[in-house]
Amino acid sequence: MNIIVCVDKSNGMMFNNRRQSQDKELVSKIVELTSNARLLMSEYSAQMFGENATIVVDNRFITQAQAGDFVFIEETEIPTEQVEDIYIFNWNRDYPADKYFDFDLKANGYKRMKTIDFAGNSHKKITLEIFKRA
Repeated sequence: MNIIVCVDKSNGMMFNNRRQSQDKELVSKIVELTSNARLLMSEYSAQMFGENATIVVDNRFITQAQAGDFVFIEETEIPTEQVEDIYIFNWNRDYPADKYFDFDLKANGYKRMKTIDFAGNSHKKITLEIFKRA
C-alpha cells in the first residue's frame, strides 16, 4: 500500500480530533495521483473528498488495502508494515496539533525521490514529497 498524509511544518496532522486544514486543490491532486488505483480512507476523511467513484470508504481501510492501493491517513495510526511509498503533503505553515506524523522515514529505509510545490486554494504553497523504500 501507498500512504498519503497531510502535515504542517512541525509534522502535525490533527488537533482536538479534527484535521488541521483542508484545501480543494490538494483534494484534486490526490484524486489525480490515485486515478489508476484504489484510494481507501475512513468515513471522516471521505467528507473532505465529496462524491468520487475511486474512493473506497471503510473504517477498516488499512486492513483492506492491498499492494498498489493508496490509503489517506488522518486520524488512524500509520502502519509500519506493507508500506510501499509515502506521499506527504505539507501545508508549509504551523497549526496547533496534538497528533503528529512520527514515522521515522530514514530509520525505516525511505528516501525522498521527488518534491513538487503547487498553489492551493486556501494555501499559497503546498509541497508534495514522495518517499520510496530504498
